[in-house]
Amino acid sequence: MIPKNDYINLDDFNNRASDKEIVALCKAITEVSQILGISTDTGKGYRALTNLDDHGGQEVPHLHFHLFGGEKIGKMVE
Repeated sequence: MIPKNDYINLDDFNNRASDKEIVALCKAITEVSQILGISTDTGKGYRALTNLDDHGGQEVPHLHFHLFGGEKIGKMVE
């Protein structure tokens, strides 16, 4: 998921986005997980991931989320 306005990362989004935009993005993540059949309502769960800056693994300079689900994912960081 990518918000409609330009935001560099999640911190930038939370600092500059309106409350309406923040709620809409959170709801969009849930809606997409339901469409994909991985939400806690329709599946077994998922991971929503966004990377922030170099140490966080961000390679693309705009906010976006990845959804992982459909199988057991395992530990986040080892």
